[in-house]
Formats: sequence, structure tokens, C-alpha cells
Amino acid sequence: MAPDNNYIQRRLNTLFDCLLIMVLTLVVYLPLLGGPAWDGDEPIRVIIAREMLKTGDWIVPILHGKPYFVKPPMMNWLIALSGNLFGVINEWTSRIPSVFMVLATALSLYFMTSRWIVREERLLASLAFISMVGSITEGRRAEIDALFVFFVVLSLLIWFNGYEKKWKPVILWGIPLIILGAGFLTKGPHIVAFFYATVAVYLLYKKRISFLFSGSHLIAVLLFIMIIASYLMSISSRIDFGEYTDMWLTQIMRKTESGHSSSFPEHIAVYPLQVAMSLMPWILIAFPAIIFKDLRIRIRELPKNELFLFCLIMTAINFPLYWLLPNAKVRHFLPAFPFFAIMVAMIFLRCLRETKEGSFLLGRLIRYFSYAVLLLVAGVPVAVYSLKLNYTLPLLLSSALLSSLAVYAVYTHRKIEFMRIPVFFVLFVGVAWLAYTDLQVQYESKKENHPKRIARELNLLLPKDIGTVYEMGYRRFLDVTVYLDREVTQLDSFSRLRLL
Repeated sequence: MAPDNNYIQRRLNTLFDCLLIMVLTLVVYLPLLGGPAWDGDEPIRVIIAREMLKTGDWIVPILHGKPYFVKPPMMNWLIALSGNLFGVINEWTSRIPSVFMVLATALSLYFMTSRWIVREERLLASLAFISMVGSITEGRRAEIDALFVFFVVLSLLIWFNGYEKKWKPVILWGIPLIILGAGFLTKGPHIVAFFYATVAVYLLYKKRISFLFSGSHLIAVLLFIMIIASYLMSISSRIDFGEYTDMWLTQIMRKTESGHSSSFPEHIAVYPLQVAMSLMPWILIAFPAIIFKDLRIRIRELPKNELFLFCLIMTAINFPLYWLLPNAKVRHFLPAFPFFAIMVAMIFLRCLRETKEGSFLLGRLIRYFSYAVLLLVAGVPVAVYSLKLNYTLPLLLSSALLSSLAVYAVYTHRKIEFMRIPVFFVLFVGVAWLAYTDLQVQYESKKENHPKRIARELNLLLPKDIGTVYEMGYRRFLDVTVYLDREVTQLDSFSRLRLL
């Protein structure tokens, strides 16, 4: 039998799209990935991963000699595996797992939405996600968030596929909850909140809330509990269930507390703006819908698509939960970004492309966006001179590429094919991030209190026969001690020194 030409073409299109997603992800995320020093919670993940490779104990995370249960160990495992593969744990190898989690999430968006949106929309959703500011920020860090987003997206999209395709209930609930159990090992119970907040509201809207209380769901919940119980049993020699539960309740309660009287009103005002900035540049696609009546009418039709409705519910129901938590960060809302990317793709291709007003405004948007990029490039020499930095090769290349892309877009914005616009956005953001990272690395390295500089000086000052350094207190100097070439042990008080 002769092969179906349409089938072969579809396969070739899929292969091309996957290669494009992979290449653009690597172009955006790999350059200067190892440039910035570890900061935030990155030292915690790295120190624990090194200890796992050193001791061979991959079950109980150890941070400077003490068990660490604030976060489960999956990200530590991935960093340790990366270090074992490349032979060393450094800034680059510790951040590679996050890059591949971003790529895995983008490919999940592409392959798990084919029943509801066409090829172009799936490709655009994947490209939009990898090029959002928030995705790049967390996807270039040795942190949990990119891994956590992957498990949230995977669990919800598998459940949605099963629900819409009418899988057997035990499979529909079983597979997502097994994934939830694995996802628990990334960041703890937060994944349960994302999953059930979305699924419960969706079922309520569909008037099928009773499905949540089915016997099949109960069986799946038992599977989830078994996975969590297995993990808790493995660490029970170092922490009991009551302590573990109290620890998580304390973390959750801290997010509900304001540091001072003005912090909560400030959070309410600033948080939406921070989220909007993290969704750049793709949140700009929403502006035409606000301006033109015809576009608003078309957008009101989009929730008739079940996938759009599901994404809308996921985004709308979870945003207020974090908006109203005084200590919530934008990264806590990051699992909603892939679902926002799906909605953006549908608005872009079903509304903007199909109307004259949308096409006209999108052309203007590209033009003004390019002007803004040219202004940023023009500001680079000012930043270099005022901050006493240097024109490095990455900075020169990124400035030249940004200028070329912007000039090309200005002169061809009316002729650019619609599906080339997302690629332009990805390249703009990726190259701009390269320039920003180079400037940031140069600026930070000049500081007297730069952690790597302090650690380098300490390593030179410490006598060679000193094998152990003692750190007083918890998390006070981790950004420095992560770079020391001696074993570091945490002490809670000076009195502990007498016992050594």
C-alpha cells in the first residue's frame, strides 16, 4: 500500500515544529546560562545535590550537615544527575535541568492539545511560553519552579484529555494523580491546590461536580496517598509525620501574613503589574481585543472551544488565590503561564489574523515594539559608560542582532507572515535577555560583596589543614558557602563549638 502523502506531510510538519521549538528554546536559554552567580534558593539545591553525590544518600536531603525537608528532593536529584553526567556541579550544569523542563513543557503544550487547536496554534502556544519573561527568568535558574510547572501542566492536560475523550474513570483519575504524587516531590502540596482548584471549578461549570466524588477518583486518591506515604516512610527516621505536617502548615501560613501594615495594599496594587510584566511580550496581544469591538465579539466566542474554556478557568481561578496572599511571588503563579500561552495563540490566530482591524493593529504593535527595541539598544552605551562596564563579545553581538531584527521588522511589518511574528518575538526576547545577562554579570562581579569574590578570598585565606568551616545560623551565608572548597557545617549557637 502506498503511503498517505497527507500523513507523511503531517509527520514532517510535526518534526519541523518540534525542531523549531527545541532550537529556539536552546537559543534563548543556553547563552550565558552559567554566567550569573547562584542566588536566592539556588545554593540550597546545589549544596544538597553535591552532598547526595558525595554520600550516596539520595533520600534524605542534607544541607551543611543538617536534614533539610522544607522542599522535597526531586530538583536536587536532577541537579545531582546533571553533575554526575557532566562531571561537575557548577552554575551551568545545575541550571540545565530547568532548561529541559521548560522544553518538556513546551512540547507537552504542542502534543497534548491537538484535538482542540490546529498545528499553527499549538506551535504558537509553545513559542509564546518559552519566550515569556517569567518563563525565562525561572527557566534559567537552578530552582524548582520550571520542574513544578511541568508537572502541573502534565497532570492537568492529561486529565483534560481523558475527560474530553471519555476515558475510563479509573484511568482518567489514576494517571493524573500518579503524576500529582510525583509532582509532590518537587514542591510539596502546592501542586494539589493547582490541580483541584482548576478541576473542581471546571466540573462545577460543566454541572458535573458529582464526578469529583466518584469511586474511581477515590481509588486514584489512594494511589496518590501511597506515593506520598512511600516518600514519608523513607524519611521517617529523620522527621515524623507530625513535624512534617507542621512544617508545611507553617510555610503556608507565612504566605498569608503581611510583613508590615502597608505591605498588603502594596501587594494588591503591584502584583498584577508584576504578573503582566512576566507575561511580556505576549500580553501585548490582548490589547487589540480591548480596543476594537469586532475583536471583542470574536474573543467572546472562544470559550466555546473546550480547551480555551479550561485554560481560562485555570488562569482565572488561580490568579486571585495568589493575588490575595500578601507574601506570594509571581513565580508562584507561573504554572498558569502555559495555559495563558494557549489562549494567546488562539486570540492571535482566530481573532487578530481574521480581521482587518487586528492585522492593522498587530502591524503597528510590531513597529512600535521594534522602535522600543532600538531605544533599548541605544541605551546600552549609556549603561556601559555610566556603570563602567565593558563591551564584551556577547554584548556586541546581541546589540547588533537586536538592531538588525528591529530595523527589518520596522520596514517589513506590513508584509511579515503571521506565523513568522512569533519567531520574531522569541528572537527579540532571547537576544535582549543575552544582553541583559551580560550587563548583569559584569555589574554584579564588580561589587565588593559579590559572593564568588568573598568565597575566593576565603579559600585563599583558610589554611590548607582546615577541612571544615562552621556556619552560624540557617541560610545566612549560603550564597558564599556554596563556593567554598571546604566542608561546611551549620551550627545553631556558639555553644555547639564546645562539643566539637
